[in-house]
Amino acid sequence: IFTYMGPGKPPRLPALPFLSEPAERAWYTKIHHECNYLQGQEGNCDPQHLSVLHRFLPQGESHQPNLNRLLVADAAPRIEVQETGFGMRIFAIRAGDDGQNLVRITNIVLPNYSSFDGGPLVNPKNHRIVPNMGYWVHWHVPINDTAHWKFSIAYRYDGPVDVDYENEEFAFLDARYRSNRGAHNRFGQDREEMRTKTYAGLGRYFQEHDKFAVESQGPISDRSTEILGTADVAVMRMRRMMIAAVESVRDGGDPPYVLRADGPDPIDDMVVRSQHLPANVDVLGTWWKTR
Repeated sequence: IFTYMGPGKPPRLPALPFLSEPAERAWYTKIHHECNYLQGQEGNCDPQHLSVLHRFLPQGESHQPNLNRLLVADAAPRIEVQETGFGMRIFAIRAGDDGQNLVRITNIVLPNYSSFDGGPLVNPKNHRIVPNMGYWVHWHVPINDTAHWKFSIAYRYDGPVDVDYENEEFAFLDARYRSNRGAHNRFGQDREEMRTKTYAGLGRYFQEHDKFAVESQGPISDRSTEILGTADVAVMRMRRMMIAAVESVRDGGDPPYVLRADGPDPIDDMVVRSQHLPANVDVLGTWWKTR
């Protein structure tokens, strides 16, 4: 359900493909978070965290062991940001195999949406995983100032998402879409697991890792105490864009990516990719525009 709460007539809805494609190509759930929605969105702006927060050790149960190996091998990727009509495009560039770069593109759609190459869309035990067969969405929807729902959406371009597999991957959720891990039990962190299976000691589910990372900052993070670094370039850019959007609305204008006239939708330029490229390819060029 989409609600418009601004002045005048509602703008056009974004042409997000999973809203109009056949139902079997998308799978949805949600996860309750006890923190401000923007903390979740900032986590989406941090591609380096994949190499740390989601790191599996040799005895762990990674469903993408080769990707885990590459993420661990280059834990400090180069991060480039492009501003777009819908928000921004983030390039994370890591050293890959055979002298190539592993380039992963995440899209941030203002103010609270991201799309990225995530976990498998089909069971890897039963299907061959084809690169770039679709993508994942995190959509952080405020409940109030100190809680939000993260809607997780799996979208596949040309076939059905494996519903049974995704249900298993989110089996940590109870009937109220909540995880038992939280500040009340130190997020269930297991020190023995940290020695043998995972870096964070928080189990195998990435969504619970993310929940820990954003909730442990408190209901509303005190950003005045931060010391930001090179890896936070996309977080800083997103914050500047959000402040500019607030100032625009305060002055009687629209925030970015509000469509009131006919014409192209900037979302048409949103492409999620994960690809090995020769080191001499211009990462910020046009290679990503064709699926």
